[in-house]
Amino acid sequence: MDIEEIARVLRDRYGKKTVAGLSDGEIEEVSLDQATEELPGEWREFLSLMGRRTGGLLFQDTDLLYPEILGIKAEALDEFPSLRSRVACGDDLVVVGMYQDREFYVMGGPHGAGSDVVRYIKGEDQPCYGFPSFTALLQYKLSLLPRTGAGIDHSVPGGRREPKPERRPSAFARWRRKGHLW
Repeated sequence: MDIEEIARVLRDRYGKKTVAGLSDGEIEEVSLDQATEELPGEWREFLSLMGRRTGGLLFQDTDLLYPEILGIKAEALDEFPSLRSRVACGDDLVVVGMYQDREFYVMGGPHGAGSDVVRYIKGEDQPCYGFPSFTALLQYKLSLLPRTGAGIDHSVPGGRREPKPERRPSAFARWRRKGHLW
């Protein structure tokens, strides 16, 4: 399922007004803010179709939509010297989101479809793997929505929800378990 199909599913489920993209001028503003000549194709498509409102997709405590995404690259570069050195070496990376002011979602060049979305977490030495692509991130969020929708049968036998994917504990949780806190 590509980004256009995801946007269509969301419009069908939640109404056309709940999914809104950005104008060409606003996308250009994002590109200038990211200080890159060209945005990754799949992220540009997301911005044009859903960059302002994403229907029922929940990105709680995450700056992923316009205008909140403006300025997050500068914040990530201030926080992570490794990102600054990548930019200095000519790596045309973009910061596509920020979770709770502590995790940054970064896509790095080359910007073909399928570029990895890597998570940089404050306090961690190395970046963490996030998603194989921005589209995969959206597909994951879509999979968390209730399994019924306008004309689409996403039901699970017995009406039960599928279990959530296993997640690695955050750096803070690991640190707290080691007895550094309480």
